[in-house]
Amino acid sequence: CSNKRVNITLIVLLCVTGGVILITATIVIFKIRWHIRYWIYLVRARRRDYCRIDVDEYAYDGFVVYCDTDREWVHQKLVPFLEVEHGYKLCIHYRDFHVGKLIVDNILENMEESRKIILVMSNGFCKSKWCQFEVLLANDRYLNNGSETLATVLLEDVNSRYFTNVLKL
Repeated sequence: CSNKRVNITLIVLLCVTGGVILITATIVIFKIRWHIRYWIYLVRARRRDYCRIDVDEYAYDGFVVYCDTDREWVHQKLVPFLEVEHGYKLCIHYRDFHVGKLIVDNILENMEESRKIILVMSNGFCKSKWCQFEVLLANDRYLNNGSETLATVLLEDVNSRYFTNVLKL
């Protein structure tokens, strides 16, 4: 009789201990499920010979979009402030675009090689067709990569009549 009682007690004790371990493991796995998924993704990526893309491999910290009427402010205030005082490398079209390439190709390639796109907004900027084109490209990048890829500098109060649909985005 006592042998059966010891066996039943041992079985109940093992079941309770196993249940507690199972519940604890389930809770821990639930808490770290995103880390597990990321680890599985990394293992699959290695198996398929994918290579890691380094985010820090940008040629420029910022691509500056501005109109010709704001050139003086950009060259005398913005560029020295960001490049000289803070050590950032900016892409300015007059010095960094490749001679002989189409302007559109230069814009696209240099935007892709820049960590951020800096829009220097003014009334002249809103009137410029080239600036509107560059804003379209910046909006596309914003939608694909998130809000941290776009920075706006409001140089002056912009008249709302100059806002096109592109600029309202």
